[in-house]
Amino acid sequence: MRRTGLLEGLLASGPDEQTVTHLARTAADSVDSDEAVVSRLPGTGRLVHQTSDDETVVETEGSLALVTDHRVLLVAGSRDDTHTLELPHTDTRTVTADGGLFGTTLTVTCWNSGTYRFEMAGDDPSDAAAYIETAADCWGYVETLLAELDGQIAAIRSHIEAGEHQQATGLFTTATETVTELDERVEAAGLTAALGDRIGAVRRRLHRARVDSRVSRARSLLDAAASMSRDGTDYAGAYERYTEARSRLETADSVARAHDLDTAEVAAVRAQVDRRLDRLAALPVERAEHATARALVTDDCETRVQLLADALARYRDALALGWGTDIETPADTDELRFRIALLANGLVDARYAYAARLESAGDEHATDGEEAAARAQYRAARAQLAAGADRAREFRTPDPDPVERKRSEVAWKLDVLAG
Repeated sequence: MRRTGLLEGLLASGPDEQTVTHLARTAADSVDSDEAVVSRLPGTGRLVHQTSDDETVVETEGSLALVTDHRVLLVAGSRDDTHTLELPHTDTRTVTADGGLFGTTLTVTCWNSGTYRFEMAGDDPSDAAAYIETAADCWGYVETLLAELDGQIAAIRSHIEAGEHQQATGLFTTATETVTELDERVEAAGLTAALGDRIGAVRRRLHRARVDSRVSRARSLLDAAASMSRDGTDYAGAYERYTEARSRLETADSVARAHDLDTAEVAAVRAQVDRRLDRLAALPVERAEHATARALVTDDCETRVQLLADALARYRDALALGWGTDIETPADTDELRFRIALLANGLVDARYAYAARLESAGDEHATDGEEAAARAQYRAARAQLAAGADRAREFRTPDPDPVERKRSEVAWKLDVLAG
C-alpha cells in the first residue's frame, strides 16, 4: 500500500537505523539480570519532564521506552550520545496513554520526581500503560506490607527474648496471613519473578523466628523440668515438660527443613532433651539407692526413718515413671516392686524402733516430773507408730497389730498424764 501526504512524512521522520540500534543496545544494557522486559515502545525522540516549578523539553534523534517488571526505562539520544531515565514502579503514581491526530503520548507521573511525557512513534501504548499501572499498585502494596512484616518479625523476636511465647505465636499467625496475602497479590499481578525472592526471604525470616520461638520455649521447658527433678518433687511433671520440649523441637526441625533453614541449634537442644530424659530415668533409683545406703549405716533413729521414707518415695517415683511413658528405668517393674515392699517393711520397723526410743525418753521425763516434756515425747512416739501402722496396712507387711498395740500403750500413757 502506498503512503502519501502527512502520514508518509511522519513515518519517514524517524531515527536512522544506527541510532535505533544504539538506543536498543543502551536500553538492553541497562536492564538488570533479575528484570524481565514486558514491552518495548519506540518514541519520536521528544521527552517532556514537568515538575511543580519547571518544564523541560528534550528533543533528540530518537527514543525508546522499555517497560520491565521493575521499572520503566526511557532512553533518548543519537548514535553518539544517549540519556537514560529510570522510573521505578515503586515511585509511579499514575500512568495514562493519550492519543491524538499527531500521535500518542505515554504519561507517567511519579510521587517524587514529577511527570514524564514520552511521545510514541506509532505503537499503541495502552497495554503497556495498563501493565505499568498494575505493577505500580502491586509494588506499592508489597513495599507497604513488607515494612509491616519487618515490624511484626521484630515484635516476635522481642516476645521470644522476653519468654512471651504465646504472644509470639499470635503475631506469627498474623504475619503468616500477611505473607499469604502478598503471595496472592503478586501472583495475580504477574510479578512473581520480580517480587517472589523478596517475599521468599521474608517468609524465611518469619519461619526462622518461628523455629527460634519453639527452641526458646523448649529451653524454658528444660529449665522447668530440671528444677522439678532436681528438687525431687515431681518426676512425672519433669517428664511431661521434657516430652513437650521434644515435641516443639520436632516441629521446629520440620519447619526448618521445609524452608531450608539451619537445624544445628534445634539438633543441639534435642540432644540435650534426650540426655536429660536418660538422666531422669536413672535419677529416682539412684537417689533411692543412695538414701538406703545412708540409712543402713546411720545410728540415729530419726535420720534412719527419714532416709528410708525418702528411699521408698523415690522407688515409687521410679515405678510411676515407667507407667505410660517410654522411659526405661535401670530396674524393671518386678525389681522395683520387690525393693518397695522390702523398704516398706524396713521403714515400719525403723518407725517402731524410733517410737520406742521416744517412749523411753518420755518415761524418763515422766519419772522426773517433767510432764510437758513427757507428753511431747509420747506424742512424737504415737505419730511414728501411727505412720508405721498405716504403711504396714498399705503393703500388708509386716503385721500391723503389734504396732497398733504399742500405739495404744503410748496413748494410755498420755491419758494418764492428762489425769
